[in-house]
This record gives sequence, C-alpha cells and structure tokens, in this order.
Amino acid sequence: MQILVTDATGAVGRSVTRQLIAAGHTVSGIAQHPHDALDPRVDYVCASLRNPVLQELAGEADAVIHLAPVDTSAPGGVGITGLAHVANAAARAGARLLFVSQAAGRPELYRQAETLVSTGWAPSLVIRIAPPVGRQLDWMVCRTVATLLRSKVSARPIRVLHLDDLVRFLVLALNTDRNGVVDLATPDTTNVVTAWRLLRSVDPHLRTRRVRSWEQLIPEVDIAAVQEDWNFEFGWQATEAIVDTGRGLVGRRLHPAGATNGSGQLALPVEAPPRSVPSHGEPLGSAAPEGLEGEFDDRIDERFPVFSSASLAEALPGPLTPMTLDVQLSGLRAAGRAMGRVLALGGVVADEWERRAIAVFGHRPYIGVSANIVAAAQLRGWDAQAVARRALGEQPQVTELVDRNLRADRSARSRRWS
Repeated sequence: MQILVTDATGAVGRSVTRQLIAAGHTVSGIAQHPHDALDPRVDYVCASLRNPVLQELAGEADAVIHLAPVDTSAPGGVGITGLAHVANAAARAGARLLFVSQAAGRPELYRQAETLVSTGWAPSLVIRIAPPVGRQLDWMVCRTVATLLRSKVSARPIRVLHLDDLVRFLVLALNTDRNGVVDLATPDTTNVVTAWRLLRSVDPHLRTRRVRSWEQLIPEVDIAAVQEDWNFEFGWQATEAIVDTGRGLVGRRLHPAGATNGSGQLALPVEAPPRSVPSHGEPLGSAAPEGLEGEFDDRIDERFPVFSSASLAEALPGPLTPMTLDVQLSGLRAAGRAMGRVLALGGVVADEWERRAIAVFGHRPYIGVSANIVAAAQLRGWDAQAVARRALGEQPQVTELVDRNLRADRSARSRRWS
C-alpha cells in the first residue's frame, strides 16, 4: 500500500516509516522540519499541513497515519486545525485515516479531536494510547517520566504503553479494515511507587523542570477490544517498559521536545543511523555491477573506498539472512556510533564511522578499513599501518592506501575549517 505519515520526522514517525517500508509498503511523509535519521526511502516533503502538497500526497495514499500532535504545546504541534486539514485531505482522497490520541492528555482537547476524526467522511480508526514509555525519549515519553516523578507516591495501579508496541500496532492496523476507536495499553499494570523508584534509581537528581505533565496519569482505558477483537500481542509488560525507559534515561536529560544527551555517562544508542546517505552532497557509488546490487547493500563514499570481511568472516559468515542483517548489523552500527562519540573523531571521519564502519555488500558484513585507518592516525598509540596490515595482510598497496586516506582526511579538514 501507499501510506502517508504526518510528523514523519518525529521519533514515532521515523520508527513507523522504517517498519512500514520493511513490511513492503511505499511511504511518503510530511513534516515541518527534516531529520537526519529519517529513512532515505521515504518520499519526504518538508511542509506544513496547510500546504496544498498535503492534498497531493493524500491523493496518492491508501491510508494516512496522523502523528502530528494536536497539542500545540508539543514540538511540531498542529492543533485541531492541522488535524482538520488532514481529515479533509483523507476524505477527499478516499483514504483511510489512523489517528493517535492521548488518553492522558487534556480531555477537552482530545475528545474534540477524536470526534472530528470519527464523524468525518473518511473511514477512520482512533487509537487512544496510555501514557507512552520506552527508551526512545521523545516529547511524549518525557512527559510521562516527568508526570511520574512529580506524582504523589502511592500503590495506585497504572497502565502504560511502550512506543515499540504502538509502532507494531500501527503496522498491524493498516492490514485490516477495522474502524472505530481502540484503547492501547499494557495488559498488566505496575504501580506508581514502583515506577517512581525505577526511574529515580537511574538518576536521583533527574530534573523535570520545563517539561509539562500529563493531565491524567491514570486515564480510564478499556483494553478488552485490543485483546479480544484484535488479538494483539504486546511485546512489553508494564514494569519491563518502565525499566526500558530507565535505560534510555542513562546519560540523558529531560527536555520538553525530547531528551538530550547529558554529560557524564554515555547514553544508550536508541536509533541506528540511516544507511547509504551522502554526507557531502554527492551521490555514493555502488560496489555491485549495475542491476545486481543487493537490497541491503551500502553505497561507498569514494573518500573511504576500502572494506574487508576478514575480521568478521568467522563471527558472521555470509551470506546472512535478512533478519540477521537487520538485527545484528543494527546493533553493531549502534555500538559503532556510540564508540565514535567516545573517540571524538569529528567531521567527515565521524560521519563515515557512524554510517559505514561496518557495511553490507552481497549479504555479507565488511569492516570499513579506510575509516579505521584515518581514525588510527588521529588517536594516540594507534598505528595506521598496523590497522591496514591486520585488515588486508602484507600487501604492497597498504602503504599507498594509508597515505591516500590520510591525505583525504587532511583535505577534508582543511575544507571544513576554510
């Protein structure tokens, strides 16, 4: 199907578009601000919902997922007016509209929004979610954390919703023709005091100032429909979801627009960088002959052209399955991204390290030798020649390779500072 996602560059939008593409859908997105981590396969338009391009995008879509907040105090908030534009565009196009509503939000605002969607001409599904949690600390999760930490400690039961389960449910809902309203919340409960202790144990001095609270930390939700009619299997229980939120809090500070990296502890990577994105405005080359490029293949920056599979051949012998590539390589890339921040490489070297320190060609993983050589030259105690020999063996081209990469690095740095 062709799917249009509003606020496609938000945390949930980026996750949803990634999963929709993985499921075989064609995805377009609209948002007011771009984001580097948006999957490059999304047909993205940077525009407001008042722009006529919204109708053009909706006209090509089978379904529209509206993720842009109706709360104007949230980042990227479009208000009821923005929702009305989306509902009108979906109705005129005959597209199904999926709207994510906040059960914990202001009742008068979200009731109005739900009514607008439910009474519109477009077939629609309102997904009313419990307070969102998870390691991906966007503005919604930050509000949930702030609300919990400010709440009076008690044994009151509370249901939450991990953002992973929200994304999974949205993908599932697109494959049905169900309309109406469904409440989405964990099938079990934790309690306020347990959640408070788990979050405070991460950082006893975590500050919540400037971050708004939800109106209703414990809203009324009816989970019978999602369990009995939808048969949806949640991936996260309530307490586990709170624990995972704590993992995301390590090394981060709460912020109204979403958590930011703090000083001290290294923050856990929560999102892998997109692959095969040019960092210097020029197209990247393919390692495969024309027409034979694999679906997971990376593109090559000509400044960092050398890769080797020698050190990964035993641990990850190829060709690898799509699931292994997705799971293993995403984890390795996330770890490499965190290591790149620790090494403080800077500039184009840091960008190459984050994106292609480990690359995929022909369903096999490869180490980015060029990036490793340049990194070695910048770090005290590292030997660029030794790094090259370890990856490529005793070949006469090693010295030439090292010199060429170091010259490319110096040239890039001089352009950067000129």
